[in-house]
Amino acid sequence: MTDIESRGLFLRGGFVPSSSGKTFPVYDPHTDEVYAKVAEAGTADVDAAVDAAREAFDGPWSALAPKDRGRLLLKLARIIQEHGEALAQVEARNSGHPIRDVRRFDLVRTVDWFEYFGGMATKVQGDVIPSSFKGVLNYTLREPLGVVGQIVPWNFPLMFVAWNIAPALAAGNTVVLKPAEYTPMSALEVARLSVDAGFPPGTINVVPGKGSVAGARLARHPDVAKICFTGSVEVGQDIIRAGADTLKKPLLELGGKGPNIVFADADLAAAVQGSLFAAYHNQGQACIAGSRLFVHESIWDDFLKRFTARVRSIRIGNPLEEATQLGPLTSKDVATTCSRRWSARTIRRCGSARRKSSVRSSRSRPSRTKRPRSRWPTASRTDSGLDSGPATWGAPTGSRHSSRRAWSG
Repeated sequence: MTDIESRGLFLRGGFVPSSSGKTFPVYDPHTDEVYAKVAEAGTADVDAAVDAAREAFDGPWSALAPKDRGRLLLKLARIIQEHGEALAQVEARNSGHPIRDVRRFDLVRTVDWFEYFGGMATKVQGDVIPSSFKGVLNYTLREPLGVVGQIVPWNFPLMFVAWNIAPALAAGNTVVLKPAEYTPMSALEVARLSVDAGFPPGTINVVPGKGSVAGARLARHPDVAKICFTGSVEVGQDIIRAGADTLKKPLLELGGKGPNIVFADADLAAAVQGSLFAAYHNQGQACIAGSRLFVHESIWDDFLKRFTARVRSIRIGNPLEEATQLGPLTSKDVATTCSRRWSARTIRRCGSARRKSSVRSSRSRPSRTKRPRSRWPTASRTDSGLDSGPATWGAPTGSRHSSRRAWSG
């Protein structure tokens, strides 16, 4: 049994307990043991966080020139890089994402994101619009909105912090971020590091808690000018309705996964590798995961043979071990949902020669051995079919650079 860590809410540049004194447990997804207790934000705590963010926006944050905001973002990027190994340990333990992937993907992209928007802070500009009237000057001026509320999911907790916080701050806003209940640790750690970078108190606030309480209050709060959410369509609809009375600007990333389609003339080795990455990266817990495969019937047998051989060789185990290629699902709730839906997963065999394509069910789950207290125990195989190097994984090279205009008026 490990010592249980304690974390508070992050308000005004420091950790504080919740007003109710409530906490919630954080589980190690590999062992199912509680390893941390985090303060649970209620309505009053969200109100306090919004007040802190508003005061910072009206005061020291808005007083900074864009170049100075950019320098702080760049400094935070350097500090995250310097504390990279410790942060990778936090992320891997909390989310179950293999640490080899956290080091090579999540951490690198997080640093890149803060660096990118550190440079963008001085690039927020308006336009001069030609006028048909003499002596008339038309122009647009983009200004910060104010307090931005952000509700992020559990599958890539570290990167979601960067994806949300960095562009909002670069545009001159302050933020109140609610991480997922399963994975609050990375957000709290980045918030702590922001103090070392020199961000004014109240610029970044983190309120872990239930979506139905803390998230709902953030969506309804009259002083939140913009609300951001990544998750299901149903909750996205609730957030739109909650913010309607105050005409909040929404930024929603909703929806699910799409299939990989492998045509007859595909480079089979590349298709197998790309499909492997698409299906199993982060245990398949990604909105862009290719968790279904549509394969042309002319290459079906060859593709299936190669693909299943690679799947069976994946090394499953403790996400904190470098050799692990597939870690545990992030929570019991996620594991239960996956178990319910597993029987519905298929690989389709299709081709133009048949009007009705044959459908074959393929249980391409990696082989496992039974071991107590681990939802994804270590496989007995030692050969590697899944390497987290980008060239071998077939990782996409595109970035998630959202427009800075989404964060300004």
